[in-house]
Amino acid sequence: MKLLKKIVAIIITLSILTPSIFQIYITNFYSIETVNTTNPIRVSLMFSNYNIASIQLLIEDMKKVEQENSKTVQYTFYDGKGSQNLQDTQLIDIVNNKKADIIAIDMVDVAHTKYAIDMIKAFNIPVIIMYNGDEKAVQSYEKAFLARTNPADEGTLQGNIIVDAWNKNRENMDKNKDNILDYIVFIGSPDNIISTTRIKYSVLQINNNNIKSKRIAEKFYYYLPSQIKEDVYQFFLRFGNNIDLIITDEDSAAVNTVKTLQENGYNLDDKEKKIDVVGFGGIPEALDLIKIGAMTGTVPINTYNLANDFYKFELNLFNDKNIIDGTNCTIDYTGKLITFPLEGVSVNLG
Repeated sequence: MKLLKKIVAIIITLSILTPSIFQIYITNFYSIETVNTTNPIRVSLMFSNYNIASIQLLIEDMKKVEQENSKTVQYTFYDGKGSQNLQDTQLIDIVNNKKADIIAIDMVDVAHTKYAIDMIKAFNIPVIIMYNGDEKAVQSYEKAFLARTNPADEGTLQGNIIVDAWNKNRENMDKNKDNILDYIVFIGSPDNIISTTRIKYSVLQINNNNIKSKRIAEKFYYYLPSQIKEDVYQFFLRFGNNIDLIITDEDSAAVNTVKTLQENGYNLDDKEKKIDVVGFGGIPEALDLIKIGAMTGTVPINTYNLANDFYKFELNLFNDKNIIDGTNCTIDYTGKLITFPLEGVSVNLG
């Protein structure tokens, strides 16, 4: 009888205590969740190569945005140094050691996009492919997006600069008077689909305006200023007075091209001794050269606006909102391809 009373007493006590214990657990559980959501979002920003001038400017502005929003975002930057193997190693470290809530990656080699996405997908981490990436690979993971300016539109704007320059200054541009626009192309890397597409549409715009043109040389410079200087010098020796125009895929290449030409007595004060040079990106040094007429033009990109947009993408992804909310970007019918707006051109046609 006494044993029965003890058992009943224990049951009654547990029935009283259990809701309290359960309530304590629930309270603590939700307290942990609340703390976690107030921590900054950890974003790993992986770039293909810091030597690209537009990437340098974007990183600077991303750091500004991070400082302005230090309570909501924490950035860690990675330089792929033009090596896909290095970028793979960096990515393995990030996912295996749970260093990021979101990953943004600018691929060194666009053909490697699927490999990167599959690795990130295995850890269920949202990913934004920045600029250089394969659209088809992005479709394979619901938490993957591709964000970039439209390289075809960029190339068209760059081509418009060239068309306007030729139409206005053909007499000075056409060095050998053959009524053909003889040009040289500098591209950073064959693996950068953005650069190759941009140049493709730049030349297409020239041809679409009934301008006879001839590509007399093309070179990959792998984002090395010293390579640009050597190549320009060699082309200058080889083609001499047959170079009407030099098209570059980004402004640091254009700036180094102009500097090398100036060392050889061109693109200074004599308009008859000028080879037109166009770039992309709108870095300050390029804009200064355009202002004084040493460089023909560029398609400027507002990297601070881009940095702000990337920040909003990250915030939206973390909070399960529409990724482009609060931006002026557009997204395609698949809900995967995000496009940043362009802001025109900067030119000096003399």
